[in-house]
Amino acid sequence: MPRSVQYSVDWGRPCATGQARCVPQSLRAGILATDDQLWDRYRAVAETIVQTVAQLRPTAPSAGDRSLPPCNSEQWRLVWPEEYAGPRGSQGTAIQGGIQYRDGPRCHFRLTVALYVENARGEPLPVKGNPASTVIEGDLPLDGMRRVSGSWAIGSTPMWRFIWDEWCNRGLPKATLRVVATGGVTISVPGLDPARNRDALGRPACRDRGRPSTVAAWP
Repeated sequence: MPRSVQYSVDWGRPCATGQARCVPQSLRAGILATDDQLWDRYRAVAETIVQTVAQLRPTAPSAGDRSLPPCNSEQWRLVWPEEYAGPRGSQGTAIQGGIQYRDGPRCHFRLTVALYVENARGEPLPVKGNPASTVIEGDLPLDGMRRVSGSWAIGSTPMWRFIWDEWCNRGLPKATLRVVATGGVTISVPGLDPARNRDALGRPACRDRGRPSTVAAWP
């Protein structure tokens, strides 16, 4: 049976001197074995290779310039680009967004962002890891999420990302996904409706496979 694992490596800000927009980047690495025996024999060596990957020359830190004054709540807002993504090979959905620069002097932000999975009454659903949290950090206005040709630019700035696996298990109604950042800044994301999730023939496209429903930060 094939075995695989994927990694996301922080690659800093590898920008040429004088480049106007220098944003954090990541490197993706994967390991694939065609069977369990090959996986068991070479996985440790392959993981060592991934763990030792490094830049050939120094780069600016992905976290931005921590010597800048901290951003205040009037300089930014949470943004959800109004889209979901489906992780490959999983009955899950990815929820992601960022922060938008509003106004004010250049500043540094470090925010804890949490995702709450709730029912229509605002009560938490029995989902493992609920609420999940992550930390995003960077500089404004440089790292503010921007609109390009009428759409939000995904992946070009520090973003908050969460994965909700097995979201359509029995007993889980349509949820509201509440995203809360440091200071109580909040936005709501409509949850997917299990009852309406059907394939082209009208059959349930998402079903309870007996695996626990979980929510976690990603990567």
